[in-house]
Amino acid sequence: MLVAIVTSSIALMLQAGLKPPRPPVPVAVGEAVAGRWRRAPRVIYPPVALSSGVQGWADIRCSLATDGSLSDCRVLQESQPDYGFGDAGLEAMMAAQLAPGIQTPFVRQRIHFRLGD
Repeated sequence: MLVAIVTSSIALMLQAGLKPPRPPVPVAVGEAVAGRWRRAPRVIYPPVALSSGVQGWADIRCSLATDGSLSDCRVLQESQPDYGFGDAGLEAMMAAQLAPGIQTPFVRQRIHFRLGD
């Protein structure tokens, strides 16, 4: 399960017009590929959701090539369509890459967006 946690300091950065850093985010995509990232997804909390204090999730599905690259990513479902969770999940997964040689034609990942305390 992918979790994006945003602390109050990042919320303050956004209010000041600063862009928060893109921290690496731990990800698990099923038993077959857990921990096998060459380039792990980096998730940015959607600004509209952050400024509104809204949490949510997005289900993303991508085709997986034998070299570990992801393509044809699409949003299967998202909890709050008007808050950008699907787009943020797509951006994170399209930039990610798994280790080569994983024998599955696609990966499906639910990305959870949660605000920190």
